[in-house]
Amino acid sequence: MVTISSKLLSAETLENGKLKTSTEAINTFNCSNNMELYNRYAYQWKIIDKNFCSQKYPNLLLLIFAITAVEQREHRILIRKTWGNIRLYENFKTVVLFPLGITDDLDMMNLIQKEQQKYGDIIQQEFFDTYKNLTIKPVSYKEYPMQYYPRHCSGSFYLLTGYLARLLFEQARFCTLFWIEDVHVTGHLGLRVHAYYEEWNQKILFKWNQLEEVINTSNVLFVLIYSPNEHIQLWKWLKNYYGYDKEIENF
Repeated sequence: MVTISSKLLSAETLENGKLKTSTEAINTFNCSNNMELYNRYAYQWKIIDKNFCSQKYPNLLLLIFAITAVEQREHRILIRKTWGNIRLYENFKTVVLFPLGITDDLDMMNLIQKEQQKYGDIIQQEFFDTYKNLTIKPVSYKEYPMQYYPRHCSGSFYLLTGYLARLLFEQARFCTLFWIEDVHVTGHLGLRVHAYYEEWNQKILFKWNQLEEVINTSNVLFVLIYSPNEHIQLWKWLKNYYGYDKEIENF
């Protein structure tokens, strides 16, 4: 099984092949070869479906983790109506999960419970869903100078195999958390397991309305969209292009 997160696989070559680390990284990050520095099971699950892959979607090929904030319910609904629609599992064997943290807003927590009961595609752990908890549950972050951090996957999405995901999880216990998730998971931990990085910068299309010009080539894997309206327009275009004219179910 292949897992995709909403990040971009991108491997930058560092100056003289050496890793550069910011002052913040030096002060807050540390790794050990044999001493556990982080408890991977520190946060209990509030919402978890242990049968999601094994029983509900036993033939799953691609598991997509779509990163949203707790309060972004409308964004999750938009994804469910387009490329995250559960009807696509039958033909493409893809499924979307939404990882979330918690909030001290009890009304919002109740809404999350109801959302999970309706859709069954949310997992939630007992850490606060905040910007500083990027490494625990990936959330979007602003651009940081690439030269300060080790080689890593950055941007909007990255792709990795299930086998590599297990290796990264195993190594996580030997390192303290670094709050920029992309740098920590695909950089610090990726280097420790000798992950193979592939350059995909040329496979990104920054304007979806240029897709028709290159759709028949193998050069485009990801298309960046910047608004809900573009999201819907692109989805309609793709359905029409591939002859997938079924009506999207209204959730």
